[in-house]
Parts: sequence; C-alpha cells; structure tokens
Amino acid sequence: PIYRIFPDRSIWTARFENEGLPEKHLEPVLAVSEDSSGGVWVGGVGGLKRYNKDTKRYSRWQPVSDFSENPSPSLALNEVNTILQAADERLWIGEVDSSFLLVDIPSRTVLRRLKSPQSAFGTWGGVYDPSNPEVIWFGSQTSGLGRVDTTNGAYQFFNSNSNTDAGITAAFVSRVAVSQSGTFWLSTWGQGLLKFDGEKVITSYLHDPDDPTSIGSSNVSEVERGPQGQLWVATIEGGLNVFDESTGTFERMGRETGLTTNTIFAIETDEKGFLWLVTNAGVFQFDPNSRRVVANYG
Repeated sequence: PIYRIFPDRSIWTARFENEGLPEKHLEPVLAVSEDSSGGVWVGGVGGLKRYNKDTKRYSRWQPVSDFSENPSPSLALNEVNTILQAADERLWIGEVDSSFLLVDIPSRTVLRRLKSPQSAFGTWGGVYDPSNPEVIWFGSQTSGLGRVDTTNGAYQFFNSNSNTDAGITAAFVSRVAVSQSGTFWLSTWGQGLLKFDGEKVITSYLHDPDDPTSIGSSNVSEVERGPQGQLWVATIEGGLNVFDESTGTFERMGRETGLTTNTIFAIETDEKGFLWLVTNAGVFQFDPNSRRVVANYG
C-alpha cells in the first residue's frame, strides 16, 4: 500500500509497496480518489495506479483501447492531475496537457477524449460545477483557471490573456474549491485567495505585511472547508490560516499551535473532524477546535 506520503516542494511523494514483494516505487502524487466500489486511485507523475483494499495490492492502470472521437496513438497515462468519479465504474482523468479522458474501468477503454484548443499545462484540483455536473473546473500552471463542458468538449480559460474581465491574473491556479451555493475559492500563486462567482473575481485576498489580519502569504496551495464550516487556507511560507468570511480577515496559526513550519502544501479533513496538513516538515494532525497540533508524522 501507500505507506508514507511526504512533500517535495509543491507536490506529494508516495512510496508504493506491495506486501510480501520486494519492489518499491517512489513517485510524486497529484490526485487521490475513491471509486464506488471502494478502490483507491492515485494519479501523478507516474501515471495512474489503483489500490485494492481486499488484496492489499496496487497496480498500474492504463487503457488498452480508445473508442473516443479523438483517438490517440498512445494509450499511456504519463501524468495524471485530476481523478473524478463520473458514474459507476467510470472516471474522468485529467492529464498534464489539460486533456480529459472518460475511461470505463472494467473494459479499460477510453470512451471520450477532450483536448484543449490552446496550450495549457495541468488540470490541477479539478471539481464538478455544483449547478451543472457536466462541467469540470480546474487549475492550470500556465493558463490560470480552466473550465470544460464535458457534453461538447468546449474549453474556456480565465487568465491575463483570455477573459481578462474575469480579473484572474495569476498564471498558476493550484486548487479549485466550490461551495454548494456556487461560490468558487481559487488557490493561486501570486494573487492570493480569490473568491470567484463563475464569471469574475468578487474579491482577491492578498498578503499585506502591515496588516496582521491579512492572509499569511499570497502564494496559496489549498483551501479546505472545516467541520464547523470555517475556511482553512494552506499557504507557502505564510502558514495555516483560518478565514472569517463575515469580516474578511484571517487568523494565522503559528508555532504556538505546535506547527514547526509555515509552508503547508495540502489540507484534508477526516471523519472525526481533524485536519491533516502536508508540510515541508512532515504530516501534522491538527484539531480545529483547540487549534493545536495533536500528532506529527515527520
């Protein structure tokens, strides 16, 4: 199984090991998802893998046939950035060239292949639009925010060159989070945290060195809605922040909480309400109620 995850700059690295077998693989991980049958899918620079909980084995997965409208001469999945459950035994796979593949798991077949008409790098943190589940929003490392309509394959990008009225100037949108009300929270490198309504930026939250209630850094890696509805924000060199939406202010979690670093790459919430923080100093288990670290795996 994946038995250790640790950060390498802005990505996670996992070591895969099958029980009782000698081989080990160290690969960057960019996406993790669980399918309807309980299988765990892991995507990253090493392509796509599936972990079977019953056999406790992982295996590399790639399609063997392509029946899409844009068949590719190569079926290799070289770098997977997004994995989304599409239907029973089907997945949308977002690749590094901003293409999306609809794959059927049992037959290992590519059913659809959507290709971006413009050059873009990455499909980071893809999510479905809550008002239209046929639409996927995703971040790009070079082209800001992306949107693709899976019904017709139409792409749209929001950056300083495309849809300039939207107000997104950051080239790198690392994560997209969306509430059921349709408000998008965009994690960017350089433009801070953006509140986006699907057409334009409503508010941009930037670091102000003279304002202790501003976000800790304008380089934001991820946003996670906490168990009590708070918005927790991971930043690069600005620590863990909690955002008060009513006042538009941030509270920074410093070393007094037990954190030993100000660089947070990712946040996940478990079923007990704890936050799990992936950092450049290991993985921290954080209690959002007491606002203290309760465990450190470094």
